[in-house]
Amino acid sequence: MHAPVWHNPSGANRQSNGQHWSIAAIGIDLVEISRIESFLRRYDRDALTLIFAPKELNASQLDPAPAKYLALCFASKEALGKALGTGLAGIHWFEIAAKLDPSGRLSVDLAGSARQKADELGWQHWEMSWLSWQNHLLVCAIAYQSTTRNDS
Repeated sequence: MHAPVWHNPSGANRQSNGQHWSIAAIGIDLVEISRIESFLRRYDRDALTLIFAPKELNASQLDPAPAKYLALCFASKEALGKALGTGLAGIHWFEIAAKLDPSGRLSVDLAGSARQKADELGWQHWEMSWLSWQNHLLVCAIAYQSTTRNDS
């Protein structure tokens, strides 16, 4: 058995151009990949668009492990919802769209009420990190907000 390996966060710079950042919130979610495999067997694409953004569904079809890719998207939505402090109450699932680049770096795009809630909280950016082992996938979302610093 191999130990799980964290995929590095995006590496967002926490201090740039004189701007300082502090952690505003953290959210974590764990999902079983087999649960998403079950979704894929049971539901058609129209039903899946209630949970996944079209670009997530399209990207999953290009991935060698579509269920794992969508499990990553699912856990990203849940982790970010927890960081928002609301879960996904009042936010449509498809308003949080996860994407994985070829190097394994995870990021999310927010739209609609998810973007509005992040703006209300003063979040300028966030980092996503993930790991998978056996039939499980864990995602951690870290939200940052700007802080003013007086160096005088």
